[in-house]
Amino acid sequence: MSIYEHITRMIGESFKNYRTNSKLSMRDIYKDEKISIATISDLENGKKLPRVETLITLLQKVGMPLDRVFNDKILPISSFGIVSVRASRDWKHEIRNDLIESKFLPNEIDEIIRYIDYIKANRFTDKK
Repeated sequence: MSIYEHITRMIGESFKNYRTNSKLSMRDIYKDEKISIATISDLENGKKLPRVETLITLLQKVGMPLDRVFNDKILPISSFGIVSVRASRDWKHEIRNDLIESKFLPNEIDEIIRYIDYIKANRFTDKK
């Protein structure tokens, strides 16, 4: 399983738990945010992540803190050799290569890199 597949599956499961606990249906989110039910379903089933802006909107809608997206359960440091990627000055190159091997399109790779940059620049903490 690639890093992206693992992350996508874990984010989807976590998002679905938050959505269920917030008692929101996919249709409720569609009505409020105009995000398609297919996009929400793809996220929850671990098929693919939506665009960064859409993912952030969905997370906020269900009350899922952004720091939960890349916590140790979703992105275990010991898995996939992430420690060396984080320690590397050229982490983008290493992640880009992994995504190319996983057959991602260039625009999808750019979106993933922008998302990681966003998370790195905005370290949100759960105040609970």
